[in-house]
Amino acid sequence: MTGPATTDRRRLVLVAMTLTKALILVDQTAVPLALPDIMQTFGIGTASALAGIALIPATVPMVIVAPLAGRWYDRTGGRPRLAAGFGFLALSGVLLAIGVGHNSYLWLLPGLLAYGIGLAIVLTVNDPVSLDTVPDSDSGQVSGVSATAEQGGGAIGIALLYALFHSAYISRLYSEIESKNLPRLGEATGSAFRDQIQAAEQTGLRPGSFDPALTQYLVPAEAASDFGYTVTFLAVTVLSLLAMGAVAWLVRKPPPEASPVSTVPGLPLQRPT
Repeated sequence: MTGPATTDRRRLVLVAMTLTKALILVDQTAVPLALPDIMQTFGIGTASALAGIALIPATVPMVIVAPLAGRWYDRTGGRPRLAAGFGFLALSGVLLAIGVGHNSYLWLLPGLLAYGIGLAIVLTVNDPVSLDTVPDSDSGQVSGVSATAEQGGGAIGIALLYALFHSAYISRLYSEIESKNLPRLGEATGSAFRDQIQAAEQTGLRPGSFDPALTQYLVPAEAASDFGYTVTFLAVTVLSLLAMGAVAWLVRKPPPEASPVSTVPGLPLQRPT
C-alpha cells in the first residue's frame, strides 16, 4: 500500500522532474543559440553548416554516453545519474563563460564536451525517473505534463536568458564607450551599427567592411558581447546547480512493486512487500 508520506514524496519528485525538464530545454537550446553569434566574433561567419560542425564536440558525447546512462539508471536509479548530469551542465557553463572571452574555438571545446555529456545523461534519465515514480495508469498524464513543461518552461527560460544577455550587453557596451571617451551612440548611429553587425552575421566580423565612422565601436561591442555571454552561461550554471540540488534531495530509487496476494486454494498466502 502507498502511505501519505510516499504519496507526498511522489508529488515532490514529480514537481522536481517537471521543473528540471524545463531547465533541460533551457540548457539544451542556450548553447546552440549562442554559438553562431560567438562564432561571428571569431570572424568565421554563422552559416548553418559551420554552426552544425562547431557543435559536433557536443554531439559525439551524446551518442556515446546516452546508452551508458540508461544502463546505469537500471542498476542504481536516477538520483546519482541526474545529479551527475546537471553537474556536468553546470561545469559546461563555467567552462564556456571562461572560453568565450578568448576569441578562439579551441577555448570552447572543453565546455562543449561537458555540455554534451551532461545533456546526454539528463535527457536519458529524466523521463524514466518521472514515469517510475507513478503507477502505470498515470504514466500518460505524467508524460504529457513533462512534455508541456519542456516546451513551455523552456521557451520562457530562453526568453529570460536572452533578456539577461541583452541587459548585460547594453550595460557593458555603454560603459565601454564611455570609458574610451567615444561619442555616444545616438539613434541614427546605433541603428546603422546594428544593421552592419547583422549584415556581418553571414560572413563573419570583418572590420574592413564597416563604415569607418562605426569601426571605433567594434572593440567595445566585442567586450560587451563577451560579458553578456559570460553572464548568460553563468546563469545556466546557477540553474543547473539548483536542479542538481533538487534531484539529489528528492529523487530516490523507486520502491519494489507489491506482490499480489494469492487467492488460489492450496497456495501459500503471499504478503505484499
